[in-house]
Amino acid sequence: MGRRRLTTSVLLAARSPAWRVRAQALLARQPAIRLLEVARDPQRLLQLCTSQAPDVILIGVEMLGEVPDLLRRLRARAPVPVLLLAGSPGDPALLAGLEEGAADFLVLSRREPGGPEERELAALLKQVSARGLAAASAPIRAPRYPTPPPGRPDRPAAGPRLVVIGASTGGPRAVQTVLEALPAELDAAIVVAIHLPPRFTPLYVERLARVCRLGVEEGSDDRALQVGRAYVLPGGTQGRLERRGDELRLRLAPRRRSELHAPSVDHVMRSAAAAAGAAAVGVILTGMGDDGAQGLLAIRSAGGYTVAESEQTALIFGMPGGAIRAGAAAGILPLEEIPAALMQRCGARRIRR
Repeated sequence: MGRRRLTTSVLLAARSPAWRVRAQALLARQPAIRLLEVARDPQRLLQLCTSQAPDVILIGVEMLGEVPDLLRRLRARAPVPVLLLAGSPGDPALLAGLEEGAADFLVLSRREPGGPEERELAALLKQVSARGLAAASAPIRAPRYPTPPPGRPDRPAAGPRLVVIGASTGGPRAVQTVLEALPAELDAAIVVAIHLPPRFTPLYVERLARVCRLGVEEGSDDRALQVGRAYVLPGGTQGRLERRGDELRLRLAPRRRSELHAPSVDHVMRSAAAAAGAAAVGVILTGMGDDGAQGLLAIRSAGGYTVAESEQTALIFGMPGGAIRAGAAAGILPLEEIPAALMQRCGARRIRR
């Protein structure tokens, strides 16, 4: 007997007839993909996502403008990954959609089916459906926990201070909320690991650099970390921290095919625990799945301070909930209280003007 081929069921929604035709042609050429239904407006999409139980939803970005809270409403009915369809990688609606929890995007060209676009769609569908299965392996919502004592955040550890922030679905907005509230005088370097498509990391970093008082840059290999600066790991790479004398340095490596998340929050947090020990601080924000739970536990075991975003503010409680269940979070705080906790732990340095 031959092995049964596993299929990914897809729900397609687009207002543009050209996009529907183009996307259907691409999907038809994928033997492991089953197209369930095609919706021409947001109302029909919301009906179908409940009745059809898709693994992945493909949605044209123009629909986001028609119904601004569409992705939130979709998650409430069918918490599955969403891929956005756009005519240009520069469409401003793409970043807005990613901030609201879309997993990735595909640019639809006017070329005939086949070639790079077809391979990209197949890879994206495989990747995001795998993330969805991983997230579904554990409950997304956990019981409420009382906030434990915050692990003495008023006593900063000696040595170079390091904050590692991990996030996924809904993470761009949550990370920005934390970084915007921190002063340039923060006596720590920050490394951000967020599940974001590689093409959007530079755009996201540009936005953060405009609105934050901290210096913000995209992480680069063998970069010596400086206090008062935040380094966003490039999408599609794995980051780790190394100590060289009194320095902490960031190292980057390409994603391996077997790795589900790149950057992996677990990966970079484990290395932070080894490199910085009690001087490390770990923060887990909104996201599907449980990436970061074991990394945060490593930081707490090394004597560092750890925080998970509370259920009341997390867009998706999967990652924070997983960290809490693992016993990795010393503090469970709403998003708006996390910057103050970081300041209390890390302190501020004097800047010469």
